[in-house]
Order: sequence, then structure tokens, then C-alpha cells
Amino acid sequence: SVFASKYAYNWLAAHHHSTFAMAFIDEASKPDLLIPKEKLYALASGAGLEALSYNKREAEYYSIVGSSLLLQNKPEDAVFFFKKAIDISPFNTGALLQLSLAYQMKPEPNLEMERKVLEFLLSFDPKNVKALALLVKNLSTNNRGKDATIVYGRLKRYFEYFKGRPGFGPYHN
Repeated sequence: SVFASKYAYNWLAAHHHSTFAMAFIDEASKPDLLIPKEKLYALASGAGLEALSYNKREAEYYSIVGSSLLLQNKPEDAVFFFKKAIDISPFNTGALLQLSLAYQMKPEPNLEMERKVLEFLLSFDPKNVKALALLVKNLSTNNRGKDATIVYGRLKRYFEYFKGRPGFGPYHN
């Protein structure tokens, strides 16, 4: 049917643009660049926005734009895209971690919101060592040393649990 072919075209076009966006971000991480990183990040956010113009129901596309904006040091703008990704996929650990970083990177960091996001993430993924590490830093910054010590104990225990197990769990590569 015509509807199915239009839907398939939009899906393919969105996927195509998101692939370009990820390629631009990956390229920016290489040591010998022909194009400045800032330009690659701008291209990535443009490609991500183009993907969203074809498919607004994919959390990954919002996360790609948010990530590229964070890399461009635009945390205020990135927060919007991470929140949209989380609206679509509420238990998206990647988007939640990035959202917490965006709150931390704002010109006036919102450490309270960062802590709430991290605590929410840890409520369904308690062994997430990345979230635990960010929470320890957040609590230490807020002069909550006792709480930071408790969370650090959990962080150390789970880090040791996953250590030496590459590919086991999402926390160690």
C-alpha cells in the first residue's frame, strides 16, 4: 500500500541520517582529523535533526542530537533532546546518563536534578557503575560525604564484580 511504502521510506531515510550522525561523532574521536571536531559535531546534530524530521518516534535519534549538542558544549539545548528520548523510552540508561551530564555541564549546574536522574536510573539498574560514579561525585560536591561513602562502597563492589568480564554487562568494555 501507499501508506506502507511512505512509512518504510521515512524509516529508511531517518535511519540513513542517524547513521551519518553517528559516523560524524565517531570520526571526531579519531586523532588525525581533516575536519575540525566542532564542524563534525555540528554535522552530527544536523544529521540527527534530519533523522527526526522523518521519524519522531525513535528515542535514539533524540539521543544522537542531544549527545552531539553536549559535545558542542550546549547542555541547555541537549537537555530538551534527552528528555524527549526519555519520554519515548523511560528506562533508556544511555539517555539518562547523558541527561545527568547535561545538568552537570550547564553554566549553573543543576546538581539536584542530576542527582534525581541518577537515583531514578539506579532504581531500576542498581549495578550501573557509571551512574554510581557520577552519583558519588555529585554527593561529594554537595558536601554529603556520608552518603557519598555509602554509594562509593556499592560502586567498588559492583566494579569488582564486573572487572575482568569483558562483554559481561553493559558496564565494562
